Amino acid sequence: QLLPPTATTPPTTPAAPPPDPAHAWTVGVDHIALRSGGVRFLDRMVHGSEPLELHLPTVSVEDIGLQPGVYGEPARLHVVLRLEQGRVRADARIRPRAGGFDIETDVKGHRLALQRARVYIPAVGWRSLEGDLGFDLHHRRAQTGTQEPIHDVRGIIALRDLKVQVPGLDRPALAWQRLLVRVDSVDLVARRAVVRSIDL
Repeated sequence: QLLPPTATTPPTTPAAPPPDPAHAWTVGVDHIALRSGGVRFLDRMVHGSEPLELHLPTVSVEDIGLQPGVYGEPARLHVVLRLEQGRVRADARIRPRAGGFDIETDVKGHRLALQRARVYIPAVGWRSLEGDLGFDLHHRRAQTGTQEPIHDVRGIIALRDLKVQVPGLDRPALAWQRLLVRVDSVDLVARRAVVRSIDL
């Protein structure tokens, strides 16, 4: 009696065990620094703009983790920017999350000249613009899941010795010795600002 051959079941290969998280690769950078840097910038898209020298005395980044939990603490970014007589200092804390990054930044500016900003305000007839800009701002960017990130800015903006000259007048058309604006919250996404006070 002939019997049909029985189908042989091929031997199964056992599935590879999942990698042990304790031995998975992680990437982190302890410290990156730039000293005595500089950039020479000329905006050729705007008529009348002049070359701008940006000096970068210090750029420092510490504890950069490309995955959450590499260092246990937020990465820290420190930048100092010198522009003519003015100075900007930024200190940021960056924490990676599964859905993106949470960033908190403190930015302080001191004696930033407004003269060069005149060319970026066209069609108003200003002959000259003088004054200094200063600010002390806190910016927070937070993201939860797939939702749009939240951008919130608050702090103080100050204008000092502001003078606007226009053709046909031998005295400033607009002048402030001091203008101080305190902002409780600026939602950059919703384009909404809450101004607490304005001091003249």
